[in-house]
This record gives sequence, structure tokens and C-alpha cells, in this order.
Amino acid sequence: MLAPLDSSAVKRFTMFGVAGLEQDTASLEAFADSLQDDIGGGGATLLRSALAAPRAIVRLLAGDHDLVTMEDEAATMDQSTMTSTGLPLDRLARILDKYKEVGTASKLLNRGGAAKFPTKRQVEAAPKALR
Repeated sequence: MLAPLDSSAVKRFTMFGVAGLEQDTASLEAFADSLQDDIGGGGATLLRSALAAPRAIVRLLAGDHDLVTMEDEAATMDQSTMTSTGLPLDRLARILDKYKEVGTASKLLNRGGAAKFPTKRQVEAAPKALR
């Protein structure tokens, strides 16, 4: 699910891409949960575990972060845990390097009670902490 973000096919992505990834991940998680409820078995568990890496990126980028907390969260990510989700920390750092802030739109969307999206400066701190 994250392979395009780590390839040359995607040059940059914005908060709108993060929002889309969050919606897709949530939909697939709900589908996996319904499979588990309806038929049980390992297929639903495999699907749910395959969504761990996209969920980690969404959690990192869509949280209400300031510069310090985002850098700290990235620094505390465990290499073995992230590798088990199929997303080694070096790959996560390459994906985060592609984040591009949408200036005016992010300022408008970050007002009020809406979800907060990070600035490019905030995101740049995370790959540095990962490396």
C-alpha cells in the first residue's frame, strides 16, 4: 500500500494525500474487522497487520504535533517493530522526505477543531531523528 510513496512514481505528497491515506486505511481496517466478525480466520488478521505501516504514517503525520513532539515520536520508533510492519525506519524517512506543505490551504484547514497537519519544517525534523 505504501510502495508508490517510496518509489519515483510519487515525487511529493501533501496533507490531502495523508487524509486520503487515512480514509483508505480506515476503510480497509473496517473491512478487515467485518471479515473477522463474519468469517473469522487468519485472512482478516493478515489484512489488519498489513495495514500497520500505513496506520503508523497516518498517526505520525495526522496527529496534533508540534516540532518537538513529532521529532520525539519519530526518535522513539522501534526499528524492530517498524520492520515487522514492513516499514523499516530508513524507508519511513525517505517517505517523509517527500512531504510537501500546502501553504495557505494548511493554514485554513488547521483552524478550528479540524485535524492538524504538520508543516514541512515539522516533518523535516522526523527523518533527521530516524536517521
